[in-house]
Amino acid sequence: LDEQPLDDLAGGEAAENAAALRRLLAGEGAPGSGTAPDRAARAYRDAVVHAGALALLVAGDEPLEALPAAAERIAAALDSGAAAQVLARLAAITQRG
Repeated sequence: LDEQPLDDLAGGEAAENAAALRRLLAGEGAPGSGTAPDRAARAYRDAVVHAGALALLVAGDEPLEALPAAAERIAAALDSGAAAQVLARLAAITQRG
């Protein structure tokens, strides 16, 4: 993953942040998606992949050297739609009341 400028990672209002997450989960900028993300979208995706990969390492017993493989797992979950499906299921559960 490329290093990204901090300014490209700055969030916005809640609605803007939610929209950015929806676009990411919809595959914006994913390899083979046919969409070319802007610099900020690419930075956001990289940040999510990095954070997810680190979370996998923290949650397990993997060494730091496993970080690239963990990042590939997170990217695959985003690109395949698996992450979007989990979010949809979580939203459905929390809205049942």
